[in-house]
Amino acid sequence: MIANFDDSRMNTNQPAPDIISGSGITSPRISLLSWSICVVFIATRGFLIASPELRHSTIGLYVTYGFESVSGRDQGSSIYDTHKANVKKRQQIAGQTMERGADTVEYPPLAISMMEIPVRILGLTASQEEGISQYQANRYIRAARVGFAISDGVGFALMFYILRSKLNASPIRIFKALCLYTFCGLTLYAVLYDRMDIIMSTLMLGSLAALLSSLPYVFSFVLLATAINFKIVAILLAPVMIIGSLPCCSFSDTRINQLKLLCGRVLMLLFITFLIFVPYILRDGISSFGFLKYHMARGIQLESLPANIVLLLHLFGRSVKIDHSFGSTNIVAYGAQWIALAGTVFTIVAEFLMCCQLWRVCQRKLAHSSDQISLRHAYPQMIMHFSALALAIGICGSKVFSPQYMVWFIALVPLVIIESKDKDNSMLTIFLYTCFLTMLIYPVLFDSEVRPVAPLHGSALGFLPPTLFGLALLTARNVLFAAITVILARTCPRQSAA
Repeated sequence: MIANFDDSRMNTNQPAPDIISGSGITSPRISLLSWSICVVFIATRGFLIASPELRHSTIGLYVTYGFESVSGRDQGSSIYDTHKANVKKRQQIAGQTMERGADTVEYPPLAISMMEIPVRILGLTASQEEGISQYQANRYIRAARVGFAISDGVGFALMFYILRSKLNASPIRIFKALCLYTFCGLTLYAVLYDRMDIIMSTLMLGSLAALLSSLPYVFSFVLLATAINFKIVAILLAPVMIIGSLPCCSFSDTRINQLKLLCGRVLMLLFITFLIFVPYILRDGISSFGFLKYHMARGIQLESLPANIVLLLHLFGRSVKIDHSFGSTNIVAYGAQWIALAGTVFTIVAEFLMCCQLWRVCQRKLAHSSDQISLRHAYPQMIMHFSALALAIGICGSKVFSPQYMVWFIALVPLVIIESKDKDNSMLTIFLYTCFLTMLIYPVLFDSEVRPVAPLHGSALGFLPPTLFGLALLTARNVLFAAITVILARTCPRQSAA
């Protein structure tokens, strides 16, 4: 069934219809459940902060980047020169060939600045001879995890705020969403507080919360621009947020005036994004763009949907090799690049069609509107729905699908309220299974089934394609994620006859 939002709701002072339970009254039982899940959230997150570093954890990379950035700046150099020199030095000491991409800083400058914070706050220093001591690294990791936990807590609070104040969800739906956020985050324990994606998730959620609030839309653009500078994938939300910031009356205006409004919003977001990036260009020059070159040169990651297609073809005799480069496990096979290119084309086309769909729906609903209220206030559920869909489409076509990418969705998916209760529950259940399978893929069965380790000459190790069971896990997870994307696409508002 196609979800249609109530066209008559054009005033933010009117409460949104309760589309899940039919009741907006918080009973003592629901209130107790909500408080219970808050306690569970705090307890589980406290456990994650105190848990030991996992074998495959990459938080050590943040330690390295943080120290290199601080030491490089103190010596009048940049992290890019410092990092390249340190990698070359380690290579000479180890006497091994350097991994492709190892000498390039993979993160945008804003993310590197974030990695500096624990070093600056704790006053950590590394000696020129011995480098970073384990004691200093442990202090950094504890401080970073506390920061990630704070970001996680902010995301939890923002979810509650959006659901209750902006989407007017029923108490039981709020409880379901908070449960999903809590337990899906727990299944992603290996990456939740060992990767910076929880900050990315909170920035995107904050930008959407600001958009739906009574604040001027420019505040949401500032948060979105910050998220884009933190990780460029946040740009996928830009079209939905730009359209959502328009006044309802603009959809009944002339095409030329609509174009002027759109161009103005686009230029404003680009200006804010560039303004945040300018200090890094002035400080480090062209090297600040190195992260773009890094990600363009990356291979097709083992866990991505395009790689999954290649691995399934491997069952029919196609040769597939596993390569570790650019900090990830990638596949090498004939025709793999063409499949990755097809994924990119799919993303561009699907995102364009999604934007067209959103625009057509708004044109139909608001063709005769003279209301000055913004679309974001008139149809907040629609904005959340299309935002989650935009991000999901981007992941489906991407050549990289790291397990930490699921962290971006633990806050977005629960905020999508589908009119059909059965479909709404199905989507939430499928998402929980998707997170659970992601946990099995990484880290539980990563070395044994997903990327088996094979000894080579001497102490060197090589990697094999996934076992049949490992491939089944990857395929099941990716099929479930694709199913979530399809559900989001099929239940989004559509243009229908008047």
